[in-house]
Parts: sequence; structure tokens; C-alpha cells
Amino acid sequence: SLKSIAKELNVPIIALSQLNRSVETRGGNKRPQLSDLRESGAIEQDADIVMFIHRPEKVGLPSDDIISGGTEIIILKHRNGAVGDVPMKFESDRVRFVDIDDVLPGDPMIRTEYHGSKMNSAEPMDYAGMGPSDDFN
Repeated sequence: SLKSIAKELNVPIIALSQLNRSVETRGGNKRPQLSDLRESGAIEQDADIVMFIHRPEKVGLPSDDIISGGTEIIILKHRNGAVGDVPMKFESDRVRFVDIDDVLPGDPMIRTEYHGSKMNSAEPMDYAGMGPSDDFN
């Protein structure tokens, strides 16, 4: 598995996954969820971090964003840290994502939500030299 390769080589692995079709048929909120990942059981179990890039206007969904190109980085799993939403802006003319504060610095309408993790401690963690998690063998 990818987890065992990461442990053996002591390197991080970034794996990309498609969403299954259940998100298209789901009524109401169509923001991605962990269960929307194809082969989600193995991904949910093995991954240390699972995040989505969500661009509602790209897929024709209504957006409550106040700017064109509004994007969310949605962190739904973080084994050693917090989960939450990080607002970004996609600049299509430069094909890049930028920090929303660079576009609208200090705008009180921008929301950033972070949800704590049971793994978090009061002290900041030093991630230097930290390899993949050994939680699942």
C-alpha cells in the first residue's frame, strides 16, 4: 500500500483521487465529503491528511463567495492537526491559487473555520524530520 511505501522510504506521498458520482446525485449541499472519495475506505483509513479543492462556480454550483474565483481548501482529515476550511482565490489568468488576504486584506466578510483536533497540544509542534504516521500498519 502507499502507507507502507511511505514508511519504507521515509517520504511523504501525495495521492490524488476522483470523487464518486454520489456527490452529483446528493441533494442540498454538494461540498465534498470523505465518503465521496472513490475507494474511500482505504483512503480514509491510511491517509494522514485528506483535503479537497472546492470551486463551486467551476462546476456550476451556486456560490456564497463574494469574489469571482472563490475557492475553499477543505481539510476533512488531519491525523496530527486541525481540520477546517481555508478560503482561497483562483486566478485563472495566471493559473494559480492565492491567499484570500492578498486579494481582500482584512475583509471581515471572509470566513476561515478551523476545528481542533484531539491530537493537538497547547505547544506548537516541530514537524522537521517527521515521517509518515505509524498509526496504521
